[in-house]
Amino acid sequence: MSQSLEISQHINIISLPDQGTEVAYYGYHLPYLPDFLGDHTLLGQSQTEKLAEVLGRFERFVVGLRKYRNSAFALRYITRPERGSVDVSILGRIQTASNQSATYSNKSSFPMAQNHDRTL
Repeated sequence: MSQSLEISQHINIISLPDQGTEVAYYGYHLPYLPDFLGDHTLLGQSQTEKLAEVLGRFERFVVGLRKYRNSAFALRYITRPERGSVDVSILGRIQTASNQSATYSNKSSFPMAQNHDRTL
């Protein structure tokens, strides 16, 4: 069964005129985490091989984040025992020259948010 991944996005830009910069805080709420081991593009045959491939993809993703200077990222899990669920959010902060934070926050935002209409 495939599900459409719909991600809600929030962004807040704060101007710091005395420094000539802006800071953008942004976040994405993920309605669920995809089954990465069930991904049909994995080449591994066994669960061990698939897990190694998934972990390699995560490693490349995290290493790729270092290209965004003056930024920070956080992955947050919030348990909801009364609902039997866990909420997952990705938060980011980027500081740029004035009038550039919206552009940079969109470039550095979580890659899944840019492909939110794909079916998993």
